[in-house]
Amino acid sequence: MAARTRALSTVLVLVAALAACGPSASLNRDWGVNRVEATRQDLEDVQLHFESGMRSQAYSPELRAWAASEAAGVRARLQSGDFQVGDRVVLVVQEDSALTDTFTVGLDLNLELPEIGQILLTGVLRSELEPYLTEQIGRFINDPLVRATSFMRVSVTGDVTSPGFYFFSPETPLSEAIMLAGGPLATGNLSAVRIDRGNEWILAGQSLAAALGQGTTLAELGLQSGDDIVVPRQSAFSPQFIYQTLLVLSGVILAINQVR
Repeated sequence: MAARTRALSTVLVLVAALAACGPSASLNRDWGVNRVEATRQDLEDVQLHFESGMRSQAYSPELRAWAASEAAGVRARLQSGDFQVGDRVVLVVQEDSALTDTFTVGLDLNLELPEIGQILLTGVLRSELEPYLTEQIGRFINDPLVRATSFMRVSVTGDVTSPGFYFFSPETPLSEAIMLAGGPLATGNLSAVRIDRGNEWILAGQSLAAALGQGTTLAELGLQSGDDIVVPRQSAFSPQFIYQTLLVLSGVILAINQVR
């Protein structure tokens, strides 16, 4: 309890600091709302903090509007839960081989388990997954010992070695996700990495580039299943691209001279 209180105090202090800096301070990625392990109580406390801020006359209209937007985001996470269609859950149920498998979250946000049927994940946080599944499976099996790990389906595209869809733990650092796709090609521009959701950019720019070097995780960045990590091609006129092109050309010329 003491550890949880200290953690929550840290979250609230960071929230207050961000409020003082304004909406552009950090896209709320640093103070814990997107933490994989955030509990329902943690999120409810942060939601109340933002709701208090959006009503406070001590803040400018812009800051109150920002607080209202953040409160709505936390409220939506509490209501909808963390799971998206296409996520995967690796389930281990001791002494039950049929239930020990990898299951995909379906269109209705459910898991279809053999001998049990559908278990809905609407409103379930990732921090609640294991106890929730233990409770649900416990309706059919006495005192089950359950282990559950979740993975999100995210694509990595652009100038990477092996573009495509991957299943990542939400705690995977952004840099590691790119490396698991084979890493950037020589023409890939890591300083211009962006995150797409549908037809929109949801994250880009210097803060996202900095996240590559800071070990920021997919969850901390607020990624969801279906998002796309895009590594753009460098401009043909960038110094790095010109340098790499000259290196390739010099290698080709050297090889030709050796053949002669």
